[in-house]
Amino acid sequence: MLLELDIKNYALIDHLHINFADGFSVITGETGSGKSILLGALSLILGERADAKSIRDKGQKCIIEGVFHISSNELTPFFMDNDLDYEQNTIIRREISPQGKSRAFINDTPVSLSILKSLSEQLIDIHSQHATLLLTDKNFIFNLIDNQIKNQDLLETYHQDFLVYQLKSAELKELHLKEQQSVADKNYNEFLLTEFENVDLNTALADDIETEFNLLSNAEDLKKILFQCQEYFNGPNGIITTLQNVSNEIGKIQQVGKPFKELAERINSTLIEIQDIESELVRQDERIEVDNQKLNQIENVLSKINALLKKHNVITIEELCKVKDQIETKLQSIGSISEEITKTETEIKQLKTVLISKAKEISTLRKSIIPKLEGNAKNLLSQMKMASAEIQFKLSHCEELNKHGIDNIELLAKTNLGGNFEVLKKIASGGESSRIMLAIKSLQTQHKSLPTIIFDEIDTGVSGEVATNMGSIMQKLGKTMQVISITHLPQIASKGKSHYKVFKTEANKTTLTQIDLLSDKDRITEIAQMLSSNKVTQASIENAKELLRN
Repeated sequence: MLLELDIKNYALIDHLHINFADGFSVITGETGSGKSILLGALSLILGERADAKSIRDKGQKCIIEGVFHISSNELTPFFMDNDLDYEQNTIIRREISPQGKSRAFINDTPVSLSILKSLSEQLIDIHSQHATLLLTDKNFIFNLIDNQIKNQDLLETYHQDFLVYQLKSAELKELHLKEQQSVADKNYNEFLLTEFENVDLNTALADDIETEFNLLSNAEDLKKILFQCQEYFNGPNGIITTLQNVSNEIGKIQQVGKPFKELAERINSTLIEIQDIESELVRQDERIEVDNQKLNQIENVLSKINALLKKHNVITIEELCKVKDQIETKLQSIGSISEEITKTETEIKQLKTVLISKAKEISTLRKSIIPKLEGNAKNLLSQMKMASAEIQFKLSHCEELNKHGIDNIELLAKTNLGGNFEVLKKIASGGESSRIMLAIKSLQTQHKSLPTIIFDEIDTGVSGEVATNMGSIMQKLGKTMQVISITHLPQIASKGKSHYKVFKTEANKTTLTQIDLLSDKDRITEIAQMLSSNKVTQASIENAKELLRN
């Protein structure tokens, strides 16, 4: 419930502080006294758009602060989810700078307007005479009926399962889109893989094809050079012959002393190494062959490899092998999409069977509740001098599952005896719509704790006994929740547990809006003024006392 409202520097308000009581409270005041200003200020802490034009003193910021007692609202999860400090008396504050910049706070923690709005809409419901669009809102109507269902666990499990159903359905839709895309991807990747299959990359990598290509392409030059080198080693004056001669000569003197023996050993060692080199030259010469046919084959393979390297923007054959592996993996994953689709379709089918069963049970419960709701609404409307008025919750079957089950719903009404049930806006006047909405709100409170309701002149268009009965209904609502009614009718004003008056004062050439909690004596005077068009007479005072006694 709303405990306190503090307004600074807003419109005609310099500084105003109000302590609100529980139960049913009324706010009265002459037309233009500033009641709408109060609602405008309150709307700011409900997350509505701020306007710098509403700042009274352009040199200072505007501050609107509300204190709410929230222990009965089950809002702990909201505070945890948004990392906010939970306080039973929670403070919501809105600040507007002279430049029009706005900031919002919950228990002194800065929050976005979306978070502020999410919280505040669970705390206050402002309803005006013209706010009857809810009566055409299917969510509102379903909630009204479903709150009467005793098996709330059934509703909760249905909502949870339906959320999973929606997620699975969205997942299936995404899989189908992927499957459609995969057809094109599959054809493209299969084409790419075909290009790879024309080249044996693993063999090319193992055989070091580039080295073999270099050997074959230079075979003639290589053999000439190797032959010439062999001549240098084995010719009449070749290296080996010369070194053998040197070895023979040094061998003659190696017995002379240690230095010559060591020298002979070194020459022999060198001779062995050179002879081994010469043998390698022969082996290399024998390995190299001039084979133009093979060269053409390798050149063709390298041409394909180079084309693939360029196409896939890589440098080495090793990288090209990785690209091929990736393409093969993609083709495998494309094949698995159809398996995922089949699996998801099975899950959705099973879940839909469960949901339909629960939805049918919920629909049966709704059908059992609706007659009682319609009867209670008729009784309430009768109390408000709409004896022939009835409302009808028209439940129909919906082919597709929805968040409310397999039902579609429409709220119809008839206001005259013998009339037909029609959509409310076609047949009801503003006053009739207000009374129907008040009846609906009253039905809501029977099974659900609602936030604070503020009725903004919902009584417009009614008077006399109708107004008295509307006041009685709001008074009854006030026994289970906080109800605040801004009214011009003395019959309703007299029903309030607490009575506030909004008025204007003039001082220092400035007009200010103020509000007072009326004492019992002042309340009699205020209601007497409302009864006699601001001319207080002894008769109006007696009438006011009578209204208050009743």
